[in-house]
Amino acid sequence: MKQNNRPFDQCFRRLTGARAPRPEVTAAIAGVKSRCNGRLIQRVSVLLASLACTTVALAGPMLPRPPIHPQAWQRITVRAGDTLSGLLQRRGIDADAVLRARGIGPYRSDLNHIQPGQTLELDQASSGQLLQLRYPLGTLRTLIVQPGQGPGLRASIDQLPATRRQVLLSGRIHHSLSQSLSGAGAPPSVIRQVIKIYHSRVHLKHDIRPGGRFSLLYRVVDHDGRRIKVGPVEAVSLTTAGHQWGAYRAIGADQKAHYYNAKGQSYEPTISRHPVDYTRISSGFSLHRMDPAVHFVHPHYGVDMAAPLGTPVHAAGAGRITFVGWERGYGRLVKMQNMDGYATRYAHLHSFAKGLHVGERVARGQLLGTVGNTGWSTGPHLLFEIRKNGVPHNPMTMALPHARSLKGSRLAQFQTRVARLHQLLNTPASGPDHRQSWVSSPICSDWLKLAARLTRNPAGRSQQAALDRLSCIGHNGGVAQPQILASES
Repeated sequence: MKQNNRPFDQCFRRLTGARAPRPEVTAAIAGVKSRCNGRLIQRVSVLLASLACTTVALAGPMLPRPPIHPQAWQRITVRAGDTLSGLLQRRGIDADAVLRARGIGPYRSDLNHIQPGQTLELDQASSGQLLQLRYPLGTLRTLIVQPGQGPGLRASIDQLPATRRQVLLSGRIHHSLSQSLSGAGAPPSVIRQVIKIYHSRVHLKHDIRPGGRFSLLYRVVDHDGRRIKVGPVEAVSLTTAGHQWGAYRAIGADQKAHYYNAKGQSYEPTISRHPVDYTRISSGFSLHRMDPAVHFVHPHYGVDMAAPLGTPVHAAGAGRITFVGWERGYGRLVKMQNMDGYATRYAHLHSFAKGLHVGERVARGQLLGTVGNTGWSTGPHLLFEIRKNGVPHNPMTMALPHARSLKGSRLAQFQTRVARLHQLLNTPASGPDHRQSWVSSPICSDWLKLAARLTRNPAGRSQQAALDRLSCIGHNGGVAQPQILASES
């Protein structure tokens, strides 16, 4: 079927002034067409031409890219103690004029706090006049300062095109969670983030059983076929031994990203159940236990977490130290007063953290000491206790306070989003072990990449934003819902 390229070709000539695309662009167009049906590609082509040309008209005339003279460019690596003013003044450039450039406001702080290892690129005329300063703000964004049409300098941002996708990964747990995630193709940074999410809620050595399943959704950013950013994790679900733990990322009232359960409660309680990396629970909570050390029955108000001698013990939650010393039965003991009537105890320690003292305020995760075998103990372990208003509770089963909860409109928006994510994470896998899928349209992504190359304009932010919306065009011409478009077993 012969396809109509006239709208695209007309737009290309308007944008570039050239009669025809370069060979590599033509090849890219042909590659997309070979995978699409004619009616769809004609619709996308017309949309792309209309969208790109309209946004160019809205954004104003195309600004030509500044000429680059490789022989004139100076590449400067920032060293310890360097400042922007010092680097520029040594080359005869007025640093104050750079910092007064039109449009520099949002980026002045970046220039005032350059870090060792960063690079600047300078282009100077033979007279010493600054022709262009280039300072990377990240992998895709570069700040450009150069003479403007009027007096003084002008700042702009050169934004490289990027394809942003969401990756859905799921699989079966065979050994440890980290090994299973790695075997399914999860990048190391994503594995570390998943472990961190579940650290306070699930003991990954004991609660995760072979035969369970995992699903997670995370973001990636690609540029010119190269992956330049991985993460963050948007949602993750673990199912094992009849329990399911789902965690979803959202922006809280403090304008920071946190993970919440499906009810909008913080996934990270203020007090952790696992202050030490233990190998097993050697003795549980009991009101009537035969003490193996002294051989009589009395309450055991905590849990014994067996671990090698010297294993670090960390504060289960933020609070104030109320006791550091020796107590009968407990041996070396640290007591903490936490929040809202909660208190924690850490007993049988081998040593205390250096400088730890009564009255000190410590943060959650701060080192308190090391696992020992002091007091009434028959082997190296930590006795961990949690008390609420003075009453001992089982640390492994008691309800713990949530750090933050979503409320009002934030909660309503979150629950709407979670319903979609929950359905996506629980889509049955296509293979027995794992699948990895793109949650986006590959056709639209290819067109977006091609369009961004053709119409890239340092000043055309509205143009880029409009092009980004193209990635949501689906086969029905409407907004595509998340879907599984490819799978591997």
